[in-house]
This record gives sequence, C-alpha cells and structure tokens, in this order.
Amino acid sequence: MSTEPINKSKGGSLAWAWRMIDRHRRRESVRPHQVEFALAAIANVTGRHPIHRSPTH
Repeated sequence: MSTEPINKSKGGSLAWAWRMIDRHRRRESVRPHQVEFALAAIANVTGRHPIHRSPTH
C-alpha cells in the first residue's frame, strides 16, 4: 500500500495522517477533527489503536 495520496489536493494518505499527529504533538495549529480523522486512518491501516490517555489520544 502506498503512502501517497490518491488526490494530493485532498490529503488522504497515511503520510498525511502522521504529519497531522506530529503537528499535534508539537502543539501546532491542528483542528481536533483532523487529529481524530488521522488517528482513525492510522488505526484502519495498521490495525492498531492509540493508547488511552496518551498525548495523541
């Protein structure tokens, strides 16, 4: 599976999801729904869910 987005103008890649998580960890401006969407995408692809009460959860 590629990490490149299907439509680059709309994101949609696993790389995009990790960038959102990294920006959130650095306390940069990220909207809560973007973090939720990124976590769901990562969980969907990897089959792993975030640890409850972790900094990114």
